[in-house]
Amino acid sequence: MIALTATDLEVELQTSMPADCSEEYELTLPARKLLDICKALPPNAEILIDVDSDRAILKSGRGRYSLGMLAASEYPVIESIDTQSQFSVTEKQLKKLIDKSEENNQDAGITGVLLATETHFLQVLEGGFDEINALFMQIVRDTRHDQVQLIAFDCVESRLFGGWTMHAIGIFEFNRDLLDDLIEQYGEEDGSVRFPVEEWKVLALISDLRQG
Repeated sequence: MIALTATDLEVELQTSMPADCSEEYELTLPARKLLDICKALPPNAEILIDVDSDRAILKSGRGRYSLGMLAASEYPVIESIDTQSQFSVTEKQLKKLIDKSEENNQDAGITGVLLATETHFLQVLEGGFDEINALFMQIVRDTRHDQVQLIAFDCVESRLFGGWTMHAIGIFEFNRDLLDDLIEQYGEEDGSVRFPVEEWKVLALISDLRQG
């Protein structure tokens, strides 16, 4: 397992991904160079990382890249703030949000789907690498959002929601029987469906909602 932490000194993001590790490392790499390398690789490319003194050697296929490292102790730490906010979303507010998102996403070539309960959002975004990064950082910096979690970030061969600049599904609009079925399968949170935090479960939930 690899745990990743990134920051622009204003916002800090943390995520993790499976990996085969021969031993434990803590290192700091230049994010922009690492991102440029990953963007140039084909989808699902295997990346090997070797540590040699003060350099990290990345290997993928015939490519070999050398990146300077800093000690993990020199990584800038952003103070953790324990906050939690409560809000409620209505059908009218959701429609207004989607109308604006559809306009902006069409210009940026972004498609996707948004699920909403009265207290939580779950969103799938598809588009160009830079466009998705920019939109995600905009979402993270929006003060109306709290405890934003990145579930998955992958390169895909084709879009799942190519016909939707942003399709919204308000789970609070469903009848009680369907809502109870979803709660039984995915769990309950704040009186509605608990949104999953595993990629395959997210896609399974969307599939169930489209069929329902």
